[in-house]
Amino acid sequence: MHKRWIDRGLSEDAYTEFEVFEDGQRTWIPLHNSYGKYIGAQGWGENPKYKSVLNSGESLRLTLLNLHRAKKKIIEYNYAIAVEGTLDVVGLWDCGVENAVSLIGTSGMNGEKLSILLRYCDNVIIWPDMEPEGMKAARGARNSLPNSNIIVLEYDIDKLKAKDADECRQKYGPKVVKEIINRIWTRMV
Repeated sequence: MHKRWIDRGLSEDAYTEFEVFEDGQRTWIPLHNSYGKYIGAQGWGENPKYKSVLNSGESLRLTLLNLHRAKKKIIEYNYAIAVEGTLDVVGLWDCGVENAVSLIGTSGMNGEKLSILLRYCDNVIIWPDMEPEGMKAARGARNSLPNSNIIVLEYDIDKLKAKDADECRQKYGPKVVKEIINRIWTRMV
């Protein structure tokens, strides 16, 4: 297991489950389509903001990272958590949140991807990055499906200083992450 993985507080179980691999310079997380077929990998080096994507040629436009693992729980719970980043979905899985998928970036926050999720459940919680671009994209995606039960998670950034789901997990732990999700979910039902 690589130091970057350990420094983020991610477990060996997550490393194994997500089939993480390394090439000496980057840590890579494989991307799969909804059937579990490998379609590429997302990698990052010392600075996780600078990512690389290897693509098998299959479009990532409609890909929801982790859907192949999460869809059974999404159906069972009748709701999904949609996050922006790859490490956000890995971090949520590491917390025991098994109904989360990544929209793979701000540009992935769109009605098309949410429509795919709504094939498996009636409710979606979007947990975007807490910056203007992420919030705007999440609201736009929600508003593109006005007759759907989609909530954009918004919290007081001054009280909870975390820019995204994974940073929230790192700073506050799995218990707080689950409390945030449960608080939103109880408002939806």
